[in-house]
Amino acid sequence: MMFLALLISQLLAQPSPSTVWEKVQNARRDSPIEALSMADQHKSKAFFRDILLEAQTGQINQPLRTRASALGLHLRIEEDFAYLWERTGSAGLYVVRLGPAENIILQAPHSFFDLGTGRLVSLLLEEGPFRAAFFNTTHRYGQAGLTPEERPETPPDLAHLATTHFQAATLGASEAFTNLSVVQLHGFRSREGESAVVTSGSALQPAGYLASFRTGLSDLLDGIGPVLNAKHRPELAAKRNAQGRLLSSRSLFLHVELSKPARDKLNANATLLEDLSKLIVETCQ
Repeated sequence: MMFLALLISQLLAQPSPSTVWEKVQNARRDSPIEALSMADQHKSKAFFRDILLEAQTGQINQPLRTRASALGLHLRIEEDFAYLWERTGSAGLYVVRLGPAENIILQAPHSFFDLGTGRLVSLLLEEGPFRAAFFNTTHRYGQAGLTPEERPETPPDLAHLATTHFQAATLGASEAFTNLSVVQLHGFRSREGESAVVTSGSALQPAGYLASFRTGLSDLLDGIGPVLNAKHRPELAAKRNAQGRLLSSRSLFLHVELSKPARDKLNANATLLEDLSKLIVETCQ
């Protein structure tokens, strides 16, 4: 009986399969990212601003569907989410919650390189109160397995490109909500047992905001290793992060680097995921 109870508790602690993550993987193209013209950047920004505002009503009107198509984006409504992705390219997948939600955007710009971050963001969106989640749909370097010498000079890296739907959607979100928070998840190989590195990149953010999140995350990841300020790991400081630069004086921006053991632990434990979700909401309020 004790064994059965233990087995049931372990099963309950495991996250359910992620529908959102399945859609991210299905939308993966590993094709080049076309830079948007200035005019298309403006149209994309305005579209994402308006769809995020419209989502609060619980539905998406026909004019927005028409505008999505004009931008080359496919829009599909399934249950309480609107999904947007480029039909043929790798412009990203954008999932918007319909109805009430916190004005917090989750982002996973390296889903197929920082393994586990895409699934983690998917699960957080599905189980938490977040307004939206933005994902990449191409490998950070165009394809897996390239050596540093083989990687392209300008890789299709949405965290470092400024003329993309990903960047325009982030800007649109900052115009939609004056109290917006953007939380971006990344991954790194652990060194000396470190569990995470937390920073705002080049964005100017309240010091207490970062300190509060680091303290809470340290409690969640107890046993893996310390949660560091980026001054201890300058290579993970996100100083060139395009979204961090964009949001510097607009919205709260949180850049979280998770070690592989931390990603694995969070992805495997529904209780920890719920605690992380609560921590993000509490930090952003």
